[in-house]
Amino acid sequence: MNVYSDFKSGSIINSAMLCSLRDRPADIFKLLFRGYPDGIISGFDVSVSEGMLSVSEGILKYEDEILVMNERKLLTLNIDVNYCGIGIRRYENDNCIYIEVFPEITAEKPNIEICRCTYSEGANLRNVPDTLEKISSPPRNTLDIRYKKMSAPDGGYLPDPLIFRRFAAEMLKKETKSVLDTTFAYLCLNGISSCNAAADYIGAEENVTPDEITKALADKLRHSATEKAPAPAARRNEDKIEVN
Repeated sequence: MNVYSDFKSGSIINSAMLCSLRDRPADIFKLLFRGYPDGIISGFDVSVSEGMLSVSEGILKYEDEILVMNERKLLTLNIDVNYCGIGIRRYENDNCIYIEVFPEITAEKPNIEICRCTYSEGANLRNVPDTLEKISSPPRNTLDIRYKKMSAPDGGYLPDPLIFRRFAAEMLKKETKSVLDTTFAYLCLNGISSCNAAADYIGAEENVTPDEITKALADKLRHSATEKAPAPAARRNEDKIEVN
């Protein structure tokens, strides 16, 4: 039986009433994200600032628990490794979230991956590229977010929302006559939440991975029509003067 405290003016508050008030938001979170698989629900966006990696606040689901990181993290990367990644780790019997930088070859992989990056000696790490073509095949020394897994309510995983927004912005600039392309682009702008919808659009299986979705969306843009030509300037109607 679910019991919720009935707070009234003048009543004495006991510890049981405070506990029920504390636990209610956690119960609501679990119900809201009941169909989501383990993974990132919101946030954990990564950017580069003055040679450091900045990871934003976020919410994730891990082993049926909803965990919240309510502060931004700044991470220093070890430039001596050729390949590294950033992950979220929750240790056993510990409700804290730890964000770690790890070299793939020597360290254990994270529970939930956020991004990858490949270094060249002496180079500066750059932010996520500004086109979907480069995001789908990022150059060296650039943040790679293709493998970030966002949990979807239908049980699958979607790419980072930034990838869908980039796709929508570029697709809507194309001279496309496909109603499907236009509809899906607007769906991406509003925040797509269905892995099955993305799989249907790109013609893939239901268990498609985020990096496969990213590559397929880049292919859609590559094979679509050229960009829209700028609208011609309005011509001014001038009165003709006849000379006799």
